[in-house]
Amino acid sequence: MNKYIIKKIKAAPDEEAWERADIAYMNLKPWEKENEHFNSYAKLLYDNAAIYVRMVTDEMPVVAKQTERNSVICTDSCMELFLRPNIERNLYINFEVNPLGAFLTEIGTGKAGRVLCVDDEKQFDIKPELCQKGWRVSYKIPFAFIKKYTGEYTPVMKGNFYKCGDKTGHRHFGMWNLIKTDTPDFHRPEYFGDLLFEK
Repeated sequence: MNKYIIKKIKAAPDEEAWERADIAYMNLKPWEKENEHFNSYAKLLYDNAAIYVRMVTDEMPVVAKQTERNSVICTDSCMELFLRPNIERNLYINFEVNPLGAFLTEIGTGKAGRVLCVDDEKQFDIKPELCQKGWRVSYKIPFAFIKKYTGEYTPVMKGNFYKCGDKTGHRHFGMWNLIKTDTPDFHRPEYFGDLLFEK
């Protein structure tokens, strides 16, 4: 399993802080016949208040039809973080976002029976950006949000980063930590990698 070090910062990150963050490439593509060759990566940072997420891809063309909170984001151009904050509990949260900043959050122990997190999305401070060659998005996950849904978090979390687009005309699936299944399925927490907090 891959390991990712989440570097500590003193306050919300600026561009200099993002430059120092480690990179988690989402370019593993086990279902190759389904994939376009987009290059995508994620970065994480944290302070005492939140985990900060930045995801970047050179996906072109971009498809973004979903505009509502908790709509079916994975049908658009989409980047995702699946996060299991407490390794002693099976609960994990999926965070999914498209190029417009439309945002989905759900919690559960597997693909079936997931429950929407309906909190105000303003707390996530979502910032999507269209670029000349692709798009990126930055947002934060407050620790208060994590504690509300999963209780106390552990010093090592589990997670995976994904790039997808089910109804884009260029259907694709990329990931950071390899999922060893015959067919596409991101909801496989047994394949989550380690997310470690720098002290």
